[in-house]
Amino acid sequence: MPQPPIDLGIWIDDPPRIVLREGYLDPLRSLPLSHVAVMADGPEPGLVDQRWDRRDLEALARALPHHHRVLTLWVSAERRALDELVARVPGMLEALGSIVFEGDIEPIGHFKESDVRGFVDEDLDGRELDDAAAAIAQALVELPVCEIEVTTFPGALRVALSLLEELARRASPAQRVRLWAQLYAVLTRAVGAIAWDGRLGPVRFPRDGLVDLREQVPASVEVCAGLAAYDTVWPGHGESMLVAAESAILAGSPGARWWSSKWLCRKAGAQRRRRQLERLVERSTAASSRA
Repeated sequence: MPQPPIDLGIWIDDPPRIVLREGYLDPLRSLPLSHVAVMADGPEPGLVDQRWDRRDLEALARALPHHHRVLTLWVSAERRALDELVARVPGMLEALGSIVFEGDIEPIGHFKESDVRGFVDEDLDGRELDDAAAAIAQALVELPVCEIEVTTFPGALRVALSLLEELARRASPAQRVRLWAQLYAVLTRAVGAIAWDGRLGPVRFPRDGLVDLREQVPASVEVCAGLAAYDTVWPGHGESMLVAAESAILAGSPGARWWSSKWLCRKAGAQRRRRQLERLVERSTAASSRA
């Protein structure tokens, strides 16, 4: 599959026993993607719930030699978990053939003030999460990577912001720092159905979310759009993936990354969703040729 004219990717959330089969790899290879981000573990601190081991990562690298590959792990505010990542992540990066690390930073992943373990309140401000963030950032910039990414949803930026600020402060000139914001415009939320052109709908949410987040993170952090590939069909409007992607790209996102691979490779409606990506590439290619 030729590289798309914009940076398109996907989070691989299925375990290797499902992904590393030709019946899954073939549709994955045929998607117009430039990168994949492998969710290698679950939200528990450290790698106790690791799903992708070294052999699995090596197998995926062999299967997707033309894709940029991102190692994604949950990062918690525990010193023991950080020490484990420092010891094991370089080998995982090597196995995947990756020079990009992404940390999933969310309260459910034990990254909030009450989760801090093993870090000292160095600045004596009564909080320790910022001290944990400083230590984590220093460990991440010392990894053999040229890009450090953080993914979170807008409502959790409050807990991820200290880490982004520390990464921006500590990253070398050769390292890019990115935030992949989970701007998931889905039809149904806890409040009920979402309006097509409402605040959380596909027309506005990616665009407005990017604008809002750029005002909050350090200027050197590149804000990118994470988009939904599930619950994206609106009554009266149809499939929204293309609309959401163009909303984000027109607002300046350098690309898009979808959650997640299962919705484009094996779930019902995968062909409909895949066509949305193909149309996005067709329209982007046409726009590039006119420029």
